[in-house]
Amino acid sequence: MEASSSNPRRRMPEEAKAMYLGTALGLIALGAILAFAVTFEMAGINISMVGVILMLVGIIGLFMELTRWGPRRRTGEREIVRERDVLS
Repeated sequence: MEASSSNPRRRMPEEAKAMYLGTALGLIALGAILAFAVTFEMAGINISMVGVILMLVGIIGLFMELTRWGPRRRTGEREIVRERDVLS
């Protein structure tokens, strides 16, 4: 097993970071639809309040993604790979 696989501060792949951002935006959109566009009523549940809660969770997730988890680039630790011709 590699030593880097047990490192808890390892970098996330770009797809995983995009998933957090997409989830936050999806929650905001779904919450806005439920809060402002749906007129359906259910006994015991306020659909508009569920929409507002989803929008708040999405906004918090978006804020966390952009401020805390977003800036993960490390400028000093880039690996430069140069291709060379193989001499035979």
